[in-house]
Amino acid sequence: VNIYDKDEVVTHIVLPDKHEFCGKTLEYIFDKLGVVFEVLAVRRSGRWLFNPQEDFKLSCGDVLIVRGLIENVKVFMESLGKRLPKISNSEVEESMINLCEELLQFRNITQFMVDLAYTALITRSEDIAEKTLELEDYVDRMLEKFEYDVISNPDLSVNEKICAIHIAVASEQIADAAAELAELIVRGVEPHPLITDIFWETDERISVIEMDESDEGKTIDELGYEKKGIKVLAVRRNDEWHIMPPYSAFKVKKGDVLIVKYPAESEEYVESLESEEDREEIVEEIQEEEWED
Repeated sequence: VNIYDKDEVVTHIVLPDKHEFCGKTLEYIFDKLGVVFEVLAVRRSGRWLFNPQEDFKLSCGDVLIVRGLIENVKVFMESLGKRLPKISNSEVEESMINLCEELLQFRNITQFMVDLAYTALITRSEDIAEKTLELEDYVDRMLEKFEYDVISNPDLSVNEKICAIHIAVASEQIADAAAELAELIVRGVEPHPLITDIFWETDERISVIEMDESDEGKTIDELGYEKKGIKVLAVRRNDEWHIMPPYSAFKVKKGDVLIVKYPAESEEYVESLESEEDREEIVEEIQEEEWED
């Protein structure tokens, strides 16, 4: 099973016998290939091992369930002598393609809302919190249209309709939860300081990186963060927020603060860009400025 998004893919990969990666840790593989991706689970000798850490050693014959940028996963597969499968639209009914695209849109928007809500809690930004609430209204309208489209689709079975609506409703509930978090900031409720520490210790982390002279004038693409599994959620320039800036067009300036999301495997790389101590100071400065406003 291969699940494709616009930029990401979830797929399974079998580690071939006698490959150089047999007996090597995930950290070694990331360093060797120069890319980062998530290993969600490993199946070994009939047992499932979930959420393996960087020091986890692979064995020949392991089945890996991985998620990451398509380009990063392709690099890994090519190093194993494999290719990422391509799915032709001609192999799938058009009604199912449209259904999957709409469900992916639900998934992307709700995940983005969660990221924004967490960012609002970390930075105390009312602007970001309000953007999260705006997206909740959009998701509500999406759900109404989706339910109508699914129910009136003659090509879907009853079970397919039920499953599709259940997934969409679950996504809408995630959006509601994200909005409830953002609502705290809008109401002026100051989050506990431990919130920031928690977000820096999870499997998927949100933090900050400040741009310096060497970054001046580069687009977000040119920063090369994506290869390390780092996503830029927003940029704070002076007192203005730029949410989800276009990677190929937005040029950073010295002093810009990037709000980034990344897997725990990229922590060492993020630390090389901005020390944890400096990141804590940057976040505290943003919190003070946002809360004063």
